[in-house]
Amino acid sequence: MKTTQFFLFLSLFSFSQKITNEGKITYSTFYNESEATEELKRKSLWQYQFELEKIKMAENFTFELHYKDSVSCFKGLKKLPSDAIDINNYNLILGNFYGHIIFYTDKAKGVSHEIGEINSEYEYVIKYDSSNFVWKYTNETKVISGYTCYKAETEWKFHARGKDHAYKVIAWYCPEIPLPYCPNKYPSLPGLVLELSEAKRTWIVNKIELNTKSDINDVYINELEKVIEKQTKKKLNRF
Repeated sequence: MKTTQFFLFLSLFSFSQKITNEGKITYSTFYNESEATEELKRKSLWQYQFELEKIKMAENFTFELHYKDSVSCFKGLKKLPSDAIDINNYNLILGNFYGHIIFYTDKAKGVSHEIGEINSEYEYVIKYDSSNFVWKYTNETKVISGYTCYKAETEWKFHARGKDHAYKVIAWYCPEIPLPYCPNKYPSLPGLVLELSEAKRTWIVNKIELNTKSDINDVYINELEKVIEKQTKKKLNRF
């Protein structure tokens, strides 16, 4: 499997100084498991080539986590590569990493909201209680971009298409960087999560911008309020 190096670019001042209450963290993505095996190649060349395309596209995705005080928002940036073979495949693979969803987390309230997109418009909201995710702390460590990170695990259990599912979630957090934020819908850990893996997908940090104005109030909260209002109107129209 191809090994990709990630570099962490920090702001103009060190983390030993006071952490600001507002900023932006950028993540890259990749598949931590590949289904592009020789066996698949023998069975279906088309499927094998599609798996290779998935790997290539995933390495070009960018996600941003904006934070302000106890609130954070996590969202993918939609930038279609010039060499993309099929826009439908691009949207499908981006969707595998939740690229069509905004995750809005309020640490103080202990809740996260998933704002989902249907046909290019945000149409639904799913609420997650942070107490549903219990982190199991371990003593296992690894170095990411020169920072010692600690491993924590949890599990996401959900019901879909008539079946119960469970995804193992692994987070590598860095106590040396005291930012209590995590990608996706998951609750915070005692340090910034530099890498998060859920099933076969991984998000890894590549840039931290401190003291950068967040657009949370201007974008994410507005989207959340609009979708909730839309859902409320639909419910009222049923009566």
